Amino acid sequence: MLETSARLLELLSLLQVRRDWTSSELAGRLGVSTRTVRADVGKLRSQSIL
Repeated sequence: MLETSARLLELLSLLQVRRDWTSSELAGRLGVSTRTVRADVGKLRSQSIL
């Protein structure tokens, strides 16, 4: 499992390649739960990155 900061960078990278991922697809790519993906997206949104 990636550390949070590395995972957020990987998530950003995936979203730059394709914007229409499902949370299940992202969770599989990142090796985390869909709940973690939703929390990470929330973190990025709160920082006005997404």
